[in-house]
Amino acid sequence: FNAPSLADTTGAVDERVQVFSSSANIRAGDPATDRNRPNITLSGGNPNLKPQTADTWSVGIDITPAQLPGFETSLTMWSVELENIVGGVPSGSPLLYSLPAYAPFYYLRPTLQQAVALTQGQIVQGAASVASLYGIGNDPYAIYDLRRQNLASLDVQGLDFRVGYRRTLQWGDMFGSISGSHALKRDQQPVAGAQIVDQLASDVPETQLSVV
Repeated sequence: FNAPSLADTTGAVDERVQVFSSSANIRAGDPATDRNRPNITLSGGNPNLKPQTADTWSVGIDITPAQLPGFETSLTMWSVELENIVGGVPSGSPLLYSLPAYAPFYYLRPTLQQAVALTQGQIVQGAASVASLYGIGNDPYAIYDLRRQNLASLDVQGLDFRVGYRRTLQWGDMFGSISGSHALKRDQQPVAGAQIVDQLASDVPETQLSVV
C-alpha cells in the first residue's frame, strides 16, 4: 500500500493549462486540416488519485553447512504484482484513441463551455485565455487531461541469490561473495484493456551480478 504523494495530488508544481498551436496526433479518419487546429493540455496533480497497491510474496532458503565453515549461500524467489500505478496518459500515441480506457482523458472538438469548465482557475500558457481560442474560425481540436492518473499495472517475478565465503587467518579475515538477481517475469500493462508488454523481451536486463 503506497498512498499518493503531495507532488502527485494537490501539491504538484506543474499544474497549468498549456495551449499548442497545432495538433500532431489526430484520430484516424479525421480531416488532415485538424492538424492545424490548436489543442489544450491539462497538467499537474490529481486530488482523486487512489493508493498504489501490491500483492507480494517471497520464499527462500539459507544454507550454512557445518562441513564447510565460513561458507554460506542463499536463494530467494519473489513476486510483486503492482496495481494502480500513478502515471500519465500518452497524448502523442495513436493508442490514445483505440483503447476505451483512455476515453475519459480526452475531449475531441470541445465546446467553449467544456473548455472553460475544465480549465477554470488554472494558469494558461500559450494563449491569452482559453476563451480567446474560440470564435475565430479555428476552434481547438482536443483537450487532453495529462494530470496524474492511476493507470498501469506491473507483474514482476525473480530470483535473488548469494554465495559467500569467509575465513579467519592469523593475519586477518579473507572473504568474498557473489550476489545477484535474475528476473523471471516483467509484464507491464500501461492501462486497463491494453496489450500486456513483456519488458524482458526488450532492453531490460534479466540478470545483475555483484562480486566482492
